Amino acid sequence: MVIGINLNHDYAFCTIHKGKIFLNEIERTSRIKHHVTEDVHNLTLLDDFSIKELEQVRAIYLNSPMMRKIMLKDGNLSSPKRSYRYIGEYVPKQNSSGLSYGKLLIEDIEIPAAWVSHYHAHAASSFWASPFERADIFCLDGGGDYGEGASFLGNESEIVLGKRFTDAQLGSSYHYFSHRVYGVTQGFYESKVMAIASFGNKNFSHNNFMNRNGGLNDIISNQVISVDDIAEFQYQFEKGVLNLIAENKSNNKNLCCGGGCFLNVNLNTVVANSKMYDEIYIPPYTGDMGTAIGCALYAHRDVFKKLPAKSNLNTGFLGYDIDIKISSLKDIIIELGDVPLDKELYI
Repeated sequence: MVIGINLNHDYAFCTIHKGKIFLNEIERTSRIKHHVTEDVHNLTLLDDFSIKELEQVRAIYLNSPMMRKIMLKDGNLSSPKRSYRYIGEYVPKQNSSGLSYGKLLIEDIEIPAAWVSHYHAHAASSFWASPFERADIFCLDGGGDYGEGASFLGNESEIVLGKRFTDAQLGSSYHYFSHRVYGVTQGFYESKVMAIASFGNKNFSHNNFMNRNGGLNDIISNQVISVDDIAEFQYQFEKGVLNLIAENKSNNKNLCCGGGCFLNVNLNTVVANSKMYDEIYIPPYTGDMGTAIGCALYAHRDVFKKLPAKSNLNTGFLGYDIDIKISSLKDIIIELGDVPLDKELYI
């Protein structure tokens, strides 16, 4: 078994065992949206694994946009319940492979480990789950370990870095614009702004919210932002992303996308309608939870010298097996994993 971990908001881990892939996004159990708390910089999510289970793990690969913060902690990832410490290298900007290796000390056991660059993890979770043998890979979000996105070329089992977007600010602009719309300083409101944009008419707005790099222009604190302004901002965002994709396009006919910006359905529609590519693949886990999958895929490739079957990845259902048997319209018996529920559910 190998494990991939995202140490950031959308705190998550992914296990791959005998080709079977399991993703556990912690917000599903904590009920904290995007699960962004202080514990995301620790390995609390491994506390439920027994030491005996961890002894069976062949490798643990990690990623976090806050990698430097963990470096300053000297690799200390301990939870209140257990000691965890990473010893080894961290991914420098000039490392185009996106991986640096070391080991993870958990109590009295030692597990091979690695750090994966944030956008390499995004790229792996998209391209290696796609139906394509070759593709351009485009990752964009509100900020990673180096910049706010990156372009890659994917072919067979390799992902080759093209360019890091150290100057682009499209993702962070959307984040902070949503804060201004809602008058808050924390939290994630991008999805609400995206939804509101569909009701506005950009032609009724005369504001220019973005500069040439996609950065957010100054917005007067008491300025009223109308629904039409939001539609105009969405248009400027889409135009900026399209331009960035066009600037980094190769001769590939296929595109894979990763990163939180591609949770924006309106953007995805515009990219598809642009006809820059014949086929586009965006995984259902394109946000930061998907980087745990990307890390696990890198670990599987390194340990077992191959990737798991793509058919096991191209789905939004990467959790417990659920076997549903319907004997009538009212009687549904659900088995969760290997443990059946002890009573019938009625609808």
